[in-house]
Amino acid sequence: MFSFSLLPGFRFCLSLLAVAVAVQCHADEIADESTRGDPAVRRSDDLPVDPDTRGPAFRGLLGVSAASAAEYPGSDRRDQSLRPLYAVRYGRLKLASSGSSSLLDFGSAPDESGATLDLLTSSRWKLRAGLRIGGGRSSSDSGYLAGLPDVSRTVLARGAIGYLITPNLVLNGTLVWDLLGRGNGATWSNTLDYRHRLGGETELRLSTGFTLGNATHLNSFYGVPLSAENADRPAYRPGGGFKDVGVGAGLTSAFGSHWIAFGGLSYTRLLGATLDSPLTLQNHDVAATVGVAWKCCR
Repeated sequence: MFSFSLLPGFRFCLSLLAVAVAVQCHADEIADESTRGDPAVRRSDDLPVDPDTRGPAFRGLLGVSAASAAEYPGSDRRDQSLRPLYAVRYGRLKLASSGSSSLLDFGSAPDESGATLDLLTSSRWKLRAGLRIGGGRSSSDSGYLAGLPDVSRTVLARGAIGYLITPNLVLNGTLVWDLLGRGNGATWSNTLDYRHRLGGETELRLSTGFTLGNATHLNSFYGVPLSAENADRPAYRPGGGFKDVGVGAGLTSAFGSHWIAFGGLSYTRLLGATLDSPLTLQNHDVAATVGVAWKCCR
């Protein structure tokens, strides 16, 4: 069970939900007004790309990105990485690596790695399901984790729903859970994304959101069993609740007929039981990513 006690940042998350719900309550009114107006007034560049109605049935992407972030959420040590990007979409089905999924649609879709299937696509609602192999954590990922039990990689299932509040503002909710029961548990995240075209080939994206984790997830990644405690790392078993809250900004720009450059910054602050964990040495993280990719059939 999740614990909804007054955790640090709880008021912020409630405010975020209240704003999103309030805006959504007026969404139908906004939709009615927009359909009564001249359709030509609504710029197509500001609308999300619908793979079923715009562009070719097949699209692909190859690229590379460089990132700098904490060794793990809560670590005070930095880690730099270079990783390949790849993504393929055919109709409603998409296969993608982490960090590349949204680039297929020029940043207009959430970044979802693994296999994703669009179940429902309308002018306002999008419902998606997905699978990926991932999760897990190794005690070799950081010196601070030495002696802790590893968390096995697993098959993660994902259910996501998106609501287009305005042509530029999208509210997303995503549930991820461990299908094989290997200790990764389940998480729920809500994000509010704002997109704005700065020009025909450049898009600015701003986002904010929070993540909840159940007791299994938080205990696997922030707990310390009795067998691994020491003088600097006492035993700790958290319950479920808020995991983190964050904001981010990204810029995507196309140049030439097939190339895309992108970059982003994000700030994440841990909340609740994650803050009290002996593994949390820093309560926040600033991550940066830059990259370039080649797209086929844009």
